[in-house]
Amino acid sequence: NGIVGLPWDLRATSIIQYSSGDKFRIHDFAKGFCTGCYVPRTGEGPSWTTIDLRLDKDFKFSGNYVGLSLEAFNVTNEERYAGFQDFNPPEGNPNLGKPTAIVGGSQRRYQFGLRFGF
Repeated sequence: NGIVGLPWDLRATSIIQYSSGDKFRIHDFAKGFCTGCYVPRTGEGPSWTTIDLRLDKDFKFSGNYVGLSLEAFNVTNEERYAGFQDFNPPEGNPNLGKPTAIVGGSQRRYQFGLRFGF
């Protein structure tokens, strides 16, 4: 996280997030469906990093101001996965641990902002 002053009274901020991978429970029935055969395990998805940037500027007039901002989220557009295959039956599961979805809202996106101060 950081804030940097730029020429023309612009401010730039950033946030960088890193995760070694989202954890999920594996329901392991590799020994069968008998009493005591269930073995809970933990799986871990791939690591991910997101970088968010913001640029803003204030315009002052008559003791008031208007602020404009531009924000970019996940600028590298790195995918975050979810819904991992978590069931392992006695015959095995070749897709065990593979993701079935992308986290909603985690794709690259932009937004503009307008702020008034008085």
